[in-house]
Amino acid sequence: MLNKSNLFSFGIYASSNLINALIPFLLLPFLTRYISPNDYGIYSLYIVLVNVIVPFSGLNISRSIMRNYVDRGEISLPIYIFNCFLISTLITVVILSVLFIFSDTISILLG
Repeated sequence: MLNKSNLFSFGIYASSNLINALIPFLLLPFLTRYISPNDYGIYSLYIVLVNVIVPFSGLNISRSIMRNYVDRGEISLPIYIFNCFLISTLITVVILSVLFIFSDTISILLG
């Protein structure tokens, strides 16, 4: 269970997640110095909007692909990955279209 390959994979996974979490933390002093409080509020609203949209556009498809990769049942994995990509792209286009159509209303609601 704890062979060299697993430890190496764990190290890459942990370090990439650490770097991904550190980037916003390290940018915070620069953002607070060069961005006004009003602009920082707009940035915060953008981050909240992205965090609300991402689960709907991704639909946890990456986990589904990993599960089917491990199971390797009767499906063809390349076709399955293409279909997942297609579904994710279509959902993202629909969400962005709705946001574009209602952008004025969203802007008024958020102030």
